[in-house]
Amino acid sequence: MPTLESTVCDYIVPFSHPSRFKMIKDLSKQEMRDYDQIFNLAKSTTLRERLKNLIDDDLKTEFFKYIDQWEKYGLSVSENDDDTNSKFKEFYDEIVEKHGVKKDAYTKVDFATQKITKKILDTRCLNEKLTTLKIFKAAYQLGDIPAVANFRFMHTPSGKEDGKYREWLYHFDNSNYAAELKLITTRLANTIFSNKEQCLAAFTFDTRKAIRYTECEAATKFATMEELEKEFCGIPDASYAVIQGNNTTTCFETGLRTEMILHHRSSLSTEDFGDDRDAELMTFHGIDRCKPFLTEDERSKSNNLNSLQKYILGGFENDNKNSFFEYFYEQKKELNDQIRNLLHTGKLKNINDYVIAEFNSDGVNILNKDLFKKQKDTYNEMIDIIDTLPKLTLNTVNVNSLHKIVSGLINYDQNLVFSADCAENKILPARTQIRERTDLCFKKPIDKDIYNVHFSIDKDLLLSMDQLIDVCKQISNIYSLIIENEKTEEHLTLNLYQSRVALAQDYTTQLLHRVYKEEAHQTIILFIYYMLDDLISLTVLTNNNPDYLPWLQTSKIAMLQHFISYRMLTDIQVK
Repeated sequence: MPTLESTVCDYIVPFSHPSRFKMIKDLSKQEMRDYDQIFNLAKSTTLRERLKNLIDDDLKTEFFKYIDQWEKYGLSVSENDDDTNSKFKEFYDEIVEKHGVKKDAYTKVDFATQKITKKILDTRCLNEKLTTLKIFKAAYQLGDIPAVANFRFMHTPSGKEDGKYREWLYHFDNSNYAAELKLITTRLANTIFSNKEQCLAAFTFDTRKAIRYTECEAATKFATMEELEKEFCGIPDASYAVIQGNNTTTCFETGLRTEMILHHRSSLSTEDFGDDRDAELMTFHGIDRCKPFLTEDERSKSNNLNSLQKYILGGFENDNKNSFFEYFYEQKKELNDQIRNLLHTGKLKNINDYVIAEFNSDGVNILNKDLFKKQKDTYNEMIDIIDTLPKLTLNTVNVNSLHKIVSGLINYDQNLVFSADCAENKILPARTQIRERTDLCFKKPIDKDIYNVHFSIDKDLLLSMDQLIDVCKQISNIYSLIIENEKTEEHLTLNLYQSRVALAQDYTTQLLHRVYKEEAHQTIILFIYYMLDDLISLTVLTNNNPDYLPWLQTSKIAMLQHFISYRMLTDIQVK
């Protein structure tokens, strides 16, 4: 007779991973080919040399000291211009007011997802975010011709319970195989001023000698500083930099290779995590990985764009790579004027000035004991978001608790495998589209289905692994049929449906081999439940009544039942 504990464990598998940093010289030939950053190193070197040739001779000695750090550490820091920053703040406020998506105290604007990309053409935005120097920075840090991939605004409250708990953790972004740069500016919320709390911290190292090595999504976070120390100590020039606001109140812009450099949202307060903050993140990828951010029509009709800006916003699609440098030469004087001004005013920053600890082979050398202790204490004293969720036991059953559990789990870990061709990127739009919904959208189907399920720990109410996998296969098949049969309509998004196919297919293997915590299993079950609900809504919306509609309805109820019973079994086990 299976025990309660064995029943819960039937749906999870042991998980381990190798060290998440590797010396490049120790990689196999195949691993080196898998990493574009290594395989295309000669091209990156040539590109950087061509960029250096744009710089006036009188600036080279001083400026090259900074950009050598950009390349080596995958990190850059500079102060923003107060005047353009102030004008940009007006733009930011207008966009957030009109387009901000609110979840509790957290507000987000995603220009690509919300299809407001052309708003970027406002001169208050262009003059702050897409100057010639910042395009230079994007190209130099990427080691590739950059293109704008996305632009996001975020208002984040001081506490960690804001739907972005992951950002407090030591983490890598996305795949390790494709270069990504984010230009990040953080401000004291509702002001133009720099923030000392909720700033950015990064674990830098010599990226020319070592590389991030993570094979799956579950390996992208470190639970404790001690866990990090074991793997990070001894990596060439490994250090911990805390980029907090200074006394001048001028905002910092941080350029971070987020796929390479471990980083986290930082705070110096252990109780309330400091002040609320506003942040802007502009993401750059190489042009071979990007789709145009603006349409050809939007670019051609704008009087605010120069040729270089048009190129990185989508002109690359129909233009050759040499044009990038031709357009840069057109902006050569402006580039050097901007560099000269930053050097003259001291706005370019030395990374070493922000290092508070070095991770040497013989242990951690702490350079700023007070700050390091505050950072570490803040991290150690955070309660895991999972521990804040209500327990679902026979004595505590109520719908409000269920809503809170769903809202908390929807941002929890899943475990994609990272592949050299970045095939997992097909899955991300489907996950994001579900995850970024409002709490009301999460509640609506549950409130309807709750009357058809039982709050019970009867193991017969659980679906077997074979049944779960069969549901995923059927979801994939149905979306494939929809893609094949439906005509293009405004309410149909081909890319989303293709992503749903990929997500459902991934769950058929992830459920079996890559679910290492009970909460991870629960999270995947919720995503399957909402995919089933979306398929039912789509069927009604398109006035179809296919043979699979009864199956969808039955499967959705069964999935919610599985979630509730499994959650109760888990909570009773750890009570």
